[in-house]
Amino acid sequence: MKSLSNQATDLELSEEEEDYEKHSLMGITENYLPTFISSGNPCLDFFFHVVPDTSPGDLIRRLELAWAHNSLTALKLICNLRGVRGTGKSDKEGFYTASFWLHHYHPKTLAGNVKDS
Repeated sequence: MKSLSNQATDLELSEEEEDYEKHSLMGITENYLPTFISSGNPCLDFFFHVVPDTSPGDLIRRLELAWAHNSLTALKLICNLRGVRGTGKSDKEGFYTASFWLHHYHPKTLAGNVKDS
């Protein structure tokens, strides 16, 4: 039996719940093979699933989950989208989408991380 600890509550998962938790992260590939849909860590999922052709809606959904999980890491992942010359994903559109989201929901965080000219 696996134990989940949280500041608010402690939960004990039964074997059936552990199985469900494990299989709920599973999916099927194009070749009909089992695969993990999610790592269970929203920041890691953002890093691997947000690529230059990711829709703005999917990017924002993943960004919201990553931000709720760890805002500092999510901020670093936003910057990684724009990185060029081997320092990031060179995803200009994704970076702008994430930056507009940041401007709308966390303007002080954006302002505090913009370099002065």
